Amino acid sequence: MLEGLDKVDWRSLAHAYGSAGDVPDLVRALAFGEKNEREEALESLYCNIFHQGSRYQATPYAVPFLLELISFKDRPDKCALVYFLVNLALGFEEAYLPN
Repeated sequence: MLEGLDKVDWRSLAHAYGSAGDVPDLVRALAFGEKNEREEALESLYCNIFHQGSRYQATPYAVPFLLELISFKDRPDKCALVYFLVNLALGFEEAYLPN
């Protein structure tokens, strides 16, 4: 699981707060953390690779790993991860859904 995560030069990629060097640990927390760790990791990813609806250099590099996490049948937080991926792809729903 998550092969290739450490092959990405995350420190050379940028997100909302500078270097994306924290992204691999956040993805690992989503994969292996306890419920509160997963929730905090997802919140952090919302803040740094999708800050206020903006995408950053590191965003597309994180997507394959997020997709991998939701590919497992009994994945906890699957709905939250799918929702995050939809937001990454389309933006916040207020932008395209009426009222």
